[in-house]
Formats: sequence, C-alpha cells, structure tokens
Amino acid sequence: MSDPRQATGPALEVRGVSKTFPGHRVLHDVDLRIEPGEVHALLGENGSGKSTLIKILSGFHPSDPGGEVAVAGRPLALGSPTASAAAGLRFVHQRLAIIPELNAVENVALEAGYSRGGLIDWADAGRYTRELLGRLDVDIDIWRPMGELRAVDRSSVAIARAVRDADEPISLVVLDEPTASLPEAEVRHLFELIRELTASGVAVLYVSHRLDEIFEIADRVSVLRDGHLQGTEPIAGLTRERLVAMIVGDAAAADYEAFVRAAPADPGGAPLLGVAGLAAGRIAALDLDVAAGEIVGVVGIAGSGREDVARALVGALPRERGTVAVGGEALPPDAPGAALEAGMMLGLGNTQPNSALREFTVRENVTLPSLRRYAGIGRIRRRREWCTARDWVEALDIRPAETERRYDLLSGGNQQKTILAKCLDAEPRVLVLDEPTAGVDVGARRAIYELLAREADRGLAVVVCSSDYEDVVSVCDRAVVLRGGRVAARIDRERLSEHDLLLAATGGSDDDSGPGERAAGEPAATVNDDRMEH
Repeated sequence: MSDPRQATGPALEVRGVSKTFPGHRVLHDVDLRIEPGEVHALLGENGSGKSTLIKILSGFHPSDPGGEVAVAGRPLALGSPTASAAAGLRFVHQRLAIIPELNAVENVALEAGYSRGGLIDWADAGRYTRELLGRLDVDIDIWRPMGELRAVDRSSVAIARAVRDADEPISLVVLDEPTASLPEAEVRHLFELIRELTASGVAVLYVSHRLDEIFEIADRVSVLRDGHLQGTEPIAGLTRERLVAMIVGDAAAADYEAFVRAAPADPGGAPLLGVAGLAAGRIAALDLDVAAGEIVGVVGIAGSGREDVARALVGALPRERGTVAVGGEALPPDAPGAALEAGMMLGLGNTQPNSALREFTVRENVTLPSLRRYAGIGRIRRRREWCTARDWVEALDIRPAETERRYDLLSGGNQQKTILAKCLDAEPRVLVLDEPTAGVDVGARRAIYELLAREADRGLAVVVCSSDYEDVVSVCDRAVVLRGGRVAARIDRERLSEHDLLLAATGGSDDDSGPGERAAGEPAATVNDDRMEH
C-alpha cells in the first residue's frame, strides 16, 4: 500500500455536490474536507443523504452538474467506479460482499485474482492473504469458512481486501455502518484496525448511528440533515446534546432524552412463549419464558449462541433438542410456517439474508406475511393493501414516504423500519427480533423503542436478540446473557445496564456489580474491570 502522506492536498475534498432524482433533490451543495490520517465521522438521520453521497464518491451515481470532488489534490471524474478506485478511494459497505461459505483466501482471490497458467496458485494466494492481514495485525485462520468466523474478523478481511496493493496510493477508506451488528467487545478490535490504517496516513470516513463510537474514534464529524450539510465540528469539546441537535434539529433535540421503558405491571399467569432445554447451532442449552406484555433481551458476544436464538425459536434453524411452545402448544423443531400459524413472527436485521424481498416494494414487503387478509375473490384488494402500507410508512417515518419504492433502494435504517412494519402488520402474539436497530438513526431508534413498548403494553410478547446493549437496556424488562452456548446470567430490570451486560457476556468479574438473577444451578456472572479492554 503506497504511503498517502506523500500526496498533496486533503485526502478528500467535496465542493458543491448536489444530487437530484426525478421529483426529489436529496443533496444540496454539500462541501466536505477530510485530511490524511483523519477519522472523519459522517452522521445524519436515515434518508438524510449519507448513502447518496457515498454512492457518488464510489462512482455509482453521478452528481448534478457543478459539483466537484478531489482526491489527494487531484480532480475525480464522477460517475465512474473505475475512476474512483484508481483515485485511491476504497469502500467497505454494511453488506461486506463476503461469501460466507468461502474462506478468507478465496474471498480475497475472487477480487484480486492470483492466477498462474489459467489456474489459481493457492499457495501464493495463501501467502498473500496472510501478508495482507498481517499489515493490519489481523491473525485469523485464513482457510476457515468466513461464515464460521467472528463478525469482526469478517469485517477485518473486507477492510484488508479493500486496502490491498494498488497502482495508486489509497487516500480514503469509507466504512459504512461497520459496527451495526458487532458486539461491544468486537468493536474494540475494529477500532484498533482503524487506528492501524490512520497511522499509515490513510483517512477514514466513518458512517455510523452509534454516537458513543463517534466520540471515541472520530477526530471530526460532519452532519447531514435533509440533504443539507449542518456543519463540521471537531470532536474535542463537542457535547452529545449539540451533536443530537445537529442530527435531528434544535426543536426535536429539545424533546429528546434517552428512552427507558416504564416498568410494566407484573404479567402473572402462564408464559406466552416457553422454551425448555433448547439446543440448536451454537446454542447448547436455553431455557426462556416470556409472558404477554414482556420484552426480554438476549445478548452475548460472537460465538455465544446469541446469533442463533432468533432462528432457532421459529424453527428456521432446526432444533436438535428441547421444546418451544406458544400459548402452551409445542411447535415442530423445523417448521417456520407452524410458528407463524401459532402467532410467532421473526424479524431479522436488514443486513441478513431473507430479511426481506429486496426487489419488492415497501407495500409488498409489509403485507406479504399477512396477504390472506388482503385477498378478495380471486384477487388482492390493492386499495386496502396500499392504505395499510401507507399507515405503516407514516407511523415509522419510512423515508422517502413512498409505498411503491423498491426495498433495495431504501437506506439501511429505512429497510429496518420496513421489516418491523412487516412483522407488526402480521399481528403476532410473539415477536422475535434479531438486531432490530442495526443502522437506525438516533431519532428512529427512539421511535422503534416506543413502538415496541406500546405493542408490549397491548399484550405482545417480545424477544430482542441484539449485539447493541443500548437496545436491551432501553426497551427490555429483563435480559438473558449467553456465553459458550449456555445461560451465563439472567439480569432483572433493577440491575439492567450496559456495564453489567458486557461484564456478564465476557465472563469478567466486578466486586461492585451484583449477579442479577442467576440461571438455575449456575454461578452468577461476575466481572473484573481490570481484565476488560476499554
């Protein structure tokens, strides 16, 4: 990788860039300057124009006439992915373009080549991949399928692949929601990787909705709102309140405060969802009861089994042992259709396969699971279907507010809100969510919390499987922490904090933290701060 510090001028300079789609202007004369070796955060609500700006930089979209972009002091021809790559811009999107069935060597080789006499030289490819990862201090089993690695390791391979040797120096790496589905412990490793990049002079444009991360990793931050640049500020001296005001506006910020669900009444009675001795995938043993009106969180670091819980509950991941019952009726171990018929709905994070039908419209995705409700004699009642989709678009502030917009043309956060609308429109008794706020902005996140709390107050039983501990603390009544495929701790409302969740998930100890509610027959999860990475 050539040294970008030898280049003249800023790593990236954007001047007067606008973008208009038919009937809708999404960027208005945006200016942006990023220096070599800088971590520059880009924030904004879903639909603010961040994704469009990134697509312009990558060459996917041309800008409107008059806009200019320069990389390391040299003008960039807009509208050409080839020109963007040649100029030294690299992109790691939220969807990593990693094939999980292939190993790291194969994933790198797919993009980089390494052929000899028409065949891939695997020995050379392996050496190259090790060298590539070694430059960023990444040590993984390069021959292991990527799907079996930690999420942070998959991200590391994607970043290393993006900054591999090129004819031109690499000036800027764009990381789009790199931690959207990473547990807290793995975020630390990603930050170390970013610091390795910036130490070599490479600039990083860091797109995220997690404000705590911005204050930890960024040097400066720029905020877009409704396509307009609200300003660029150094992180030093910037308050969280000021940053929220830049993102959502002063009026909205005045009403903003961290959401914490009010304690519900004791549900009493038999659980609506009952799980006993569940084993599936990386889950060795899980017992879980959720009553009507409860929201229960499931957390754990990568490999803990947390990633498999949502699919295992509905039978999308076949159960090896144990039972899952809804309303006292046991479900088959491998029949998602039976779970749906029993009133259990699964909502996957928008980055996961099968979370939605990407080429369908918002309306089609929202109403598909409950299509029978919209069926007439030999036809679909389109007017009724459209009205329902419109109501959900308004309720969740899906942007743009177009029921006929294709799902794959939405930003990640608006895709996430569409998935939630789809789940709730099915009127489930039990709702199982996996990463429900991945890639969702601060305002929309609160709206999702409020919606889940309201639905729970009406009797919905909710399971939230999340790597974002803020989700669990904000909206859940209690939490189950998995470690090594088993329940390590059960934490009730009074003890529920991001600190305690992290300590229980990583197996540390803390003399000042109580164990919460313990799993039967298991020691309490304890934490020791001096063994933690901060």
